[in-house]
Amino acid sequence: MRELKIGYLWIVIVLGVCVLAGTAPAEEKALTRPCYLVLASSAEETGGSWATEFSASKTVDLTLTVVLAKMPTSEHVLELRVFAPSGHLYQSLAWPVSLPSRKAELRSLPGYPKPKKQLVPRQVTISGKRYYKVDFAFPVGGTMITRDGLYGEWRIEPYLDGEPVPCGEATVITIRE
Repeated sequence: MRELKIGYLWIVIVLGVCVLAGTAPAEEKALTRPCYLVLASSAEETGGSWATEFSASKTVDLTLTVVLAKMPTSEHVLELRVFAPSGHLYQSLAWPVSLPSRKAELRSLPGYPKPKKQLVPRQVTISGKRYYKVDFAFPVGGTMITRDGLYGEWRIEPYLDGEPVPCGEATVITIRE
């Protein structure tokens, strides 16, 4: 557990150094994408700290956090596509994202039977730089993950407003038994 926290701390420090020291052209492109990072945590297992490995027997829900490079200036739809260890799409999680100045309301999304409450980005500081985060609940306990033993590396890709290209880099996490 301590190694995972140190690992993510190291990633945050490296990202901070890249931001402060300047970056190569490929890194600049990644830093200017709207979805800066996707991180995962478990209240039961990591106490809410970000990690890359989780136990399905200890975790009820993962919190998938999308870190946005800047505060949205309009309403958006943020989608996370979660791919199982087999590489197949396991689940798509899409939520409307509101402006912080507005009250979160119910909003209908195409392809979803019920309206969803808008998520409101919250400010977070990483390596001294201000970002904004949106949290998604991703159920693990009592799902096909535990029932069918879908253990291994999971890939999570962020998408914005139905665009065909991810709005940020994919994140890989491991779910073990």
